[in-house]
Amino acid sequence: MPAVLVLFFGHRYRHSIGGGIVIGVAVGTGFAVLETMGYAFVALLQSGGNVGAAEQTLFIRGLLSPAGHAAWTGITCWGLWRFAVAPSGKRFLGFLGMYAVAVALHTTWDGIGGRVTYAIVGAISIGLLLIGLRRAQRDDARVPVVS
Repeated sequence: MPAVLVLFFGHRYRHSIGGGIVIGVAVGTGFAVLETMGYAFVALLQSGGNVGAAEQTLFIRGLLSPAGHAAWTGITCWGLWRFAVAPSGKRFLGFLGMYAVAVALHTTWDGIGGRVTYAIVGAISIGLLLIGLRRAQRDDARVPVVS
């Protein structure tokens, strides 16, 4: 998240909502990679050095990561960049709402777990991210670029 804040406060990055979503997805993916490597290392240690256990962890998390941290950070950055492009109280509340949705999705993912939960939360996460990208494309076409 610190990288998102650095980019957010760098004025030249704040003119494109779609660009903000992409930055959020990239930051979320970077975090997911580091977290996955940690989980794989723990699996390797707990299995007594069985590389297959680490491979299984890497495979499962690799499949699920786009629907996890990448999507949740992208959704949050959608709200943050909407607010940055055209600051208003309504857009700030929208950012807080999108942040709350991301937290709720992450909490559900971690709290309930299981294949069905992952499928439902993943579909919702990716769906919201795609809606955000579509709306950002429309909104970015309307907003004049200011350097």
